[in-house]
Amino acid sequence: MSTVIRWRLRYIGIFLLSAATLMLQVAYTRIFSIGLWNHFVWMIVSIALLGYAASGTLLSAFPRLLKMDLDRVLAIVSTLCSVFILVSYWASNRVPFDPSRLDWDSFQVVYITVYYLLLSLPFLLSGLAIAMAVEKAGTRINRLYFSSFIGSAMGSILVLPLFGPLTGPGVIVFTSLIAGASALVFSYDQGKGDFTKIMAWMLVLIILLPSAGSLIPVRISPHKSLNMALRYPGASLVETRWNAFSRVDVVTSGFVRYAPGLSLQYEQPLPEQIGVIVDGDELNAITRYDGNISSLDFTGYLPAALPYWLVQSPKVLVVGSGGGLGVLTALHHDSSEIEAIESNPLIVELVQEDYGAFSGSIYQNEKVSVSVTEGRRFIQSSGDEYDVIELSMTGSASASSTGIYALSENYLYTVESFEGFIDHLSENGFLSVSRWLLPPPREDVRIVSLAVSALEALGVREPESHVAVIRSWGTITLLVKRSPLSMQEIASIKGFCGEMGFDIVYVPGVESSEVNYYNRFPEPIYYDLVYGLLHAENREDFYDGYLYDIGVSTDETPFFFHFFKWDRLIETYES
Repeated sequence: MSTVIRWRLRYIGIFLLSAATLMLQVAYTRIFSIGLWNHFVWMIVSIALLGYAASGTLLSAFPRLLKMDLDRVLAIVSTLCSVFILVSYWASNRVPFDPSRLDWDSFQVVYITVYYLLLSLPFLLSGLAIAMAVEKAGTRINRLYFSSFIGSAMGSILVLPLFGPLTGPGVIVFTSLIAGASALVFSYDQGKGDFTKIMAWMLVLIILLPSAGSLIPVRISPHKSLNMALRYPGASLVETRWNAFSRVDVVTSGFVRYAPGLSLQYEQPLPEQIGVIVDGDELNAITRYDGNISSLDFTGYLPAALPYWLVQSPKVLVVGSGGGLGVLTALHHDSSEIEAIESNPLIVELVQEDYGAFSGSIYQNEKVSVSVTEGRRFIQSSGDEYDVIELSMTGSASASSTGIYALSENYLYTVESFEGFIDHLSENGFLSVSRWLLPPPREDVRIVSLAVSALEALGVREPESHVAVIRSWGTITLLVKRSPLSMQEIASIKGFCGEMGFDIVYVPGVESSEVNYYNRFPEPIYYDLVYGLLHAENREDFYDGYLYDIGVSTDETPFFFHFFKWDRLIETYES
């Protein structure tokens, strides 16, 4: 074989190996987000760099590798890379690494070290092959780099549509297959024996590919909602779906009782619900609805029902509609028009199609229109005004309380986002935001900070007159009005709380004797904090004096769930 043809084959082999390497990195961003938590996706960058750095060290330590037949070595190393893509994934799934145990289980440090070593092996082998080819390229270095860079770019793009049909584990197997194809190219002129062995390995991968999701599933932290739901007696996993940015599991379980903050005054059973869990942890539910509006009476006992006591037949925008609880609440309260925004098309498909009869086809209701988009994107392009805008509950209380999402960006909970939503309220409209109640107060009070700053940015001089805050046994709900709250509206809020057994945290003119009445703390901590925040002479000094960082998050610093202060380490630990 001529030198020209040999190098053309090497270019193709390097293209495929580079594509496989980047596909693997992207695949692990999804695997880590589901199995661990989403901020662990960045761990794959350091794992890949560790592997590549180790390959350079290995080549420096054993320079005789460069004296061996290049195609022979490239074929062997690429084959090993293909094998270890699968083996390291399988082995890492058997390492009991659980980041939520790092605080008290020192052995977790050993597990994460094993994690790094196992998962860096494919990158070490890929880096070794590319480094050897680069060393031998000479004047062909430009073509070799071009092949590598194009392969990397193509791999990182083409992997995205594969998650749906193949699932995450299937993408891992497919990546192994691509690396095997590079080995096949390198071994083209190395004799039938090597070529046949690689073909046999690729045949195994092809057979494994359709059932990879069930044969080598992602190991999910036992502390995530999915595993907690499946531990209930009689629970079952109905189905799992994937797309490029999420995994959605449908479960039936006694764990699924999705009615955040439901009043303890409600004594009837909830309608049947099917759990919808995103990335193993973010719980939502599809609620059975047969078209009988009285079956939705429970929605009137939710804290999210408060705006409907203040506005009659409103035009409603539900941001993050999920399985449709916010839409059902709006339907129950005779809303005139409901726009539902959901960013995940898999959830919309489930509610509209697979569970359309179960859900009462709410997304096809004549009053309801649904858009698959991000809430910020929708509101920025919308010219409409709404009487009620609801930001639906997201995330799990357990993950929020542990700080798991501290490094996760969230552009829905920023000052600029709140500005956009408030600016699209009608004159007497309300923005409703609910979060989990997590004492000591953190995110449940930061939403008030965001609302106040957004109102001030919109030119409101007395934001404390535009805000109301209530809490149930498990949630806190913020109402923001574009115009000042009237005496009648304040009286209605107090009446709602009295009838439902919810506690007032703040309304304009509230007295300390009116708070902390039903779900009591030893001290009215939420009232004291919110009242102090709203009436502080210098709000920055107020933030600085608090145990946690409850200052505003912005589009430049969109870390809504980050509350930790280094200078309060000991106090935080004690709290």
